[in-house]
Amino acid sequence: MHPDMSLEEGISQIYKWFTRNIMEVLPQIAKVKAGMPTLISYLRTQGIRFATTTRYTKEMLGQILPLASEQGFDPFINITAEDLNRTDCLDSDMISQAMRKLRIRNPRTVIKVGDSPKDILEGKDAGVVTIGMIEGSSLIGMSQQEFSILPFAKRNSIKNQVAAELEKAGADYVVENAKDLMRLIKELDSEKVVS
Repeated sequence: MHPDMSLEEGISQIYKWFTRNIMEVLPQIAKVKAGMPTLISYLRTQGIRFATTTRYTKEMLGQILPLASEQGFDPFINITAEDLNRTDCLDSDMISQAMRKLRIRNPRTVIKVGDSPKDILEGKDAGVVTIGMIEGSSLIGMSQQEFSILPFAKRNSIKNQVAAELEKAGADYVVENAKDLMRLIKELDSEKVVS
C-alpha cells in the first residue's frame, strides 16, 4: 500500500486492476464443461427453465455469454449482484431473484448446481435442492488438461476430496460430471422431487 493513499483508494485501485485483468483473461478461459450442451438440450426439450447466478459484473458476464452460447450454453436468465442494485446482497438473493423472474414460487422445485462449497451454501440458504459437481470444480485447482494427465489414482483421490468438501457444505447430491447430472435430474423429475 502506498503511504499517501487511503485504504478506500487502495481498494478502488486494486479492484480496477483486477477488473481490467479479468476482462482480458475471461475470453481465454470461457470454456463450457464437457457434456453441458447435451444437458442444456435435454432441459430445453423437457421445458425445464434454467438460470445462472454470478458475482461477475454485467460487463464480465457480457463478455462470457456470447462465447458460452456458441458452445451450447444459453440460460433463460442471468443474474448478477448488480441486478439487485445492492452491494450487500447475499448470493441466495440472486437465486430468489432468478426464481421471481422465472415465476417459480416453491424453492424445493429448484436445483442449484455448483462446483464449490460456496455454491452449495448459496443453494442451502435459498432453500433449494443442491447438487455439487466434481468435474471442473474450482477445488481441483487445475485445468481439465492438467487434471487428465494425472495418474488414475491421483485423479480419484482428488475427486474424492472434492466430493467430501461438497458433501461437508451440505450438498443434497454430488455428481461427477454433466452426464451424471442429467441422469440425476431425470430421476428427480420423474419422482417429482423437482419440476
